[in-house]
Amino acid sequence: MPTITVIDRSGAARDVEAKSGMSVMEIIRDNGFDELLALCGGCCSCATCHVHIDPAFA
Repeated sequence: MPTITVIDRSGAARDVEAKSGMSVMEIIRDNGFDELLALCGGCCSCATCHVHIDPAFA
């Protein structure tokens, strides 16, 4: 299973397992990161789930 490293607004990093087929938003939300509101559930209509990808991994 792939792993992603999530760095929260305070700078704390945590590795979480990512199930295939899930979006980055779903993975972060489902792993208890309360900073990611995702109010619309991933429909791209509320702008509460901004994610920044390190250019080295893009």
